[in-house]
Amino acid sequence: MKTKVLVLDSNAAVQAIIASALSPSEIEVHLSSDGSSALEQIRELSPRAVFIANSVENSDALALCRVIKKDSKLDGILVVIMS
Repeated sequence: MKTKVLVLDSNAAVQAIIASALSPSEIEVHLSSDGSSALEQIRELSPRAVFIANSVENSDALALCRVIKKDSKLDGILVVIMS
């Protein structure tokens, strides 16, 4: 089974660069450009890691990180805030 990661960035070019860097490996990359739907995707996918742009539409990266870390169902997800 491939490891899942979610990339949350409103810039399609940044999403493409990260997806391209990760896709040759055993990683299944999912993309999101909107912070309001990202948490729903995180809960649905249970990714191993989430890459969050520091500034993304409808989101505060630090606040989203706090929500992820406080939710016991999301325990163990690595969060990387990109700036």
